[in-house]
This record gives sequence, C-alpha cells and structure tokens, in this order.
Amino acid sequence: MTTQLTREFRFFWRGGSLPNKSDNSWGGWNSSLQIGIPLSLQVTVAGAVEQPSGYICNIKLLDDALREAFNIAAKELKPLDSSFVQLIGATAAALPEQFHKLAGESTLIRLVSLQLAATPQLSFGFSWEDSTMVTITQQFEFSAAHRLNCRELSPEQNRELFGKCNNPNGHGHNYVVEVTAGMPEQAKRDVSDWTLAQFESTVKRIVVDRFDHRHLNEDVAEFRDLNPSVENIADVCFRLLEREVAPLRLVNVRVYETPKTWADRRA
Repeated sequence: MTTQLTREFRFFWRGGSLPNKSDNSWGGWNSSLQIGIPLSLQVTVAGAVEQPSGYICNIKLLDDALREAFNIAAKELKPLDSSFVQLIGATAAALPEQFHKLAGESTLIRLVSLQLAATPQLSFGFSWEDSTMVTITQQFEFSAAHRLNCRELSPEQNRELFGKCNNPNGHGHNYVVEVTAGMPEQAKRDVSDWTLAQFESTVKRIVVDRFDHRHLNEDVAEFRDLNPSVENIADVCFRLLEREVAPLRLVNVRVYETPKTWADRRA
C-alpha cells in the first residue's frame, strides 16, 4: 500500500541563498525586516508507512532537501532576470540528488510533485511522472447571476430539484476560476515567447469579460440552451480556452461557485 505525504516549506526570498532557518518553526516564516518575496514550496512524496514511527519519511528531511535544492537553483539564476518557471524547473532538477543524498540512495520513497506558490492566486507545478512540463495555475474572478432550470421539466419538478436556485429572477455568485495550463519544452526554454501577462489577458478576454456582471441564462450564448450549473460552467470555460492558450496545453479548469462547492474539468 502506497501513501502520499506533502510538506510545505515557507520562506522570504531576496535573491541568492536562503537565510538561516526560521525560529518561527510552527509558522515556518522567517522574520523579514527587508523587502522580499514570500514564497512556499510544496513537495509530495509517496511510499509505504513504516512502523512503529508511522512515517513515510521525516519532514525534517524534506525541509533540508528543499532548502539545499533551492539554494542550488538560486545560485544558477540571476534573480532579476529569471522567472518562476525557471526557478521551479531548476529546483526540481536539483531536488532528487539532494533528497537521495539525505534519505539514502536505496530509499524506496518516491518524489511525486513539486509546487511553487508565488502568490495565493498564482502557483507553478512540476511532476516527476511528466518531467517534460511545468504547469501554471492562476485564479480569476467574475460575478454573475444564473437560474438553474430545465425546460424539459415542469415548474414543480424544477422547484423540487433546484430549490431556491430555481428562483425565476435568478441569483448571484462570486465565481472563482482556477486555470491550470502546461508549458511544453519550447515554452520553458524561451519564456520570452510566452508571458504570464498574455495568459492572464487571454483568460480575461475569453472568460471573465464574457461572464462578468451577466445573467448567464439571458446574456451568454453558451447557456441559452445549457443549464448554467457549476459543472457546465467549468466545461464551457475549458472548451472556450482550450485552443486559445496555445502554445500552452490546458490541463484543468476549476470553478468555485462557493467556497464549499466547485467543479473540475480536466483534459
């Protein structure tokens, strides 16, 4: 039986090597009296749970391996001239050697994925199962009204199925759309050909501008004959964006209708 473990390593980065380990061990953040970038790295490993410890591996090992791998990556890059894509790529390239050096070459623990969070709304991912691609995940927001109603059902059946969501005048949500796209080798090698601003402007033009401050049933052509459930909204967003984000490859679109309800449309 295989279990996965994820550890988040938090730090302020001002370029170059990381500062000394934080005294705020529970929160994980270093004190920062100077301007820096608050970043976090999440590494996921897989393996068997050992007894009697109950561990896959010691989280201190993951912290130390991440620190060393990031320091190696940071030395190779010029902070003002590099990108987060290059930073996660270089960290991911250095991590296996550092991890196996600390865990032992014969370890059966497997590195699964690495994620670099640049902001709460923007992160970059790497998977050792598909090491040819770095993913970017960006959040967007729009506010819209909708009414859940099926023409094939009677008014009584619609009220029974959808409850308050069948209100004839509709109701509104502050939707959050989380778009994940993969960068192929060419995009990683020459990030000047692809920028985050282009990705953001594409999603804004295709999704946000189309849906924001609209009544989805009445104002958006895609939902004239399609019930605007969160599942259908995620599917429509995916289909609208799939060809528009080239040369990136669309991996997943997640739509949050509320903090408690969301739907994913995967490639």
